[in-house]
Amino acid sequence: MQIHVARNSAQLGIFATEEIVAGLQSGRFHASDLAWRDGMAAWTPLGDWPEFRLAGVPPSPGAATVPGEAVLVLGETTFPWEISKSPSSAYASFVSLFRNPDAVLANARLEFFPTLQLVWIILLAASVFSIIGGVIHAEAVAQAMRTAGADVATIAATIQGATGELYTKFADYLINTKAKGPGEVVLQGLLMVAVIPLYYLLVGLLQWVGLRSLGLFGVKSCKTVELGRTVAASMLGLVLLGAVLCPVALLAPQSGVLQIASIILFVLGVVIYFRAVGGALRIDPWTAFGSAALLLVATTCCCCSCCGLFAGLGSVPIR
Repeated sequence: MQIHVARNSAQLGIFATEEIVAGLQSGRFHASDLAWRDGMAAWTPLGDWPEFRLAGVPPSPGAATVPGEAVLVLGETTFPWEISKSPSSAYASFVSLFRNPDAVLANARLEFFPTLQLVWIILLAASVFSIIGGVIHAEAVAQAMRTAGADVATIAATIQGATGELYTKFADYLINTKAKGPGEVVLQGLLMVAVIPLYYLLVGLLQWVGLRSLGLFGVKSCKTVELGRTVAASMLGLVLLGAVLCPVALLAPQSGVLQIASIILFVLGVVIYFRAVGGALRIDPWTAFGSAALLLVATTCCCCSCCGLFAGLGSVPIR
């Protein structure tokens, strides 16, 4: 079994178990060096590996081992992507975030640009499902768009003025939708991969606003949350939510199975998202959820008021 070893966020290489045992005995490796192999949720100090303890290696200082949980070293990241930038580390990061996001991100540095790189990698891998589903169900997707267009046209017929004209144009666009070819589906998927992080960034900013708003209402843990850390954690949580949902693209559009699977996976993704934000900021995930709910209610009330005003103005006939 090949084991990756790193020290002070720099990867030392990939070694066999026997090489590491000899290196620990000779002083080449330290008990505090972090190590990872395929199947592990997070990087763990060599001193906390059972096979190396049997070789007489002392436990790593400052490490706390909890059965079933990722091992954390105070002051040192255990987030695989921050230890090594490689395909295996990207995969390990995704697995560890999926299994235990709060523990993995608690000590992570969460610098913006390295986080953005990982987000793009995960999005690119997840987009394979969307591309395959888009090619297989191209005609069904187009038909669903045309059906939606007919519904919008019905609504547009009841609205007068500029707003009604805008609805009518949107309905015509949907009704004239044609099935996309494989090349168009791939191009659309790649464009989405490039653009979606901007949406994640906006949501992260809103998440921070929601948390700080709770701080204004007296929630102490939200009074000092960092903007950069909140945005990075939110982006990772959102890309995990998207990755969890991506497999439903393989299901037939407007099918009952698609709707049920979407609901189940969406709930799972939301749980992962708030665990990621809560763990990164060291706050209760329910507090993060409460801040998002507060902001959602405030935004909905504001948008509904504005839409009502514009709809009222748009219904006035233009002479």
